[in-house]
Amino acid sequence: MERVEALGERFAAGLGGAPFELRRRRLFMGLKLPAEGAGMVATKMLYDRGIFALYANNDTSVLQFLPPLMISDDQADTIIKTVREELARLHATVEEAIRSGDERGPRAPRLR
Repeated sequence: MERVEALGERFAAGLGGAPFELRRRRLFMGLKLPAEGAGMVATKMLYDRGIFALYANNDTSVLQFLPPLMISDDQADTIIKTVREELARLHATVEEAIRSGDERGPRAPRLR
């Protein structure tokens, strides 16, 4: 359990200050994003970067994120960096949509 606590704290510190609300219980995290549907878009963005996370079915503005238990600190830092990069990019997209008057926010990716 010590490792789980340490990783949870590492992720909380690394994701702190990002443009979303972090909800966390140890390593199980919910990232509350700024627009409805943003969780679906974030799921696709992170998947394309090799990180598996799912949007919450009951609230599509939330991304459910559960990193692996058996990762090194370096791997955790890489995941944190990637998540921050992609969610910053998503946040900029949402902000641009709002500025342009499109209040619907990001669109869910089309499935093929």
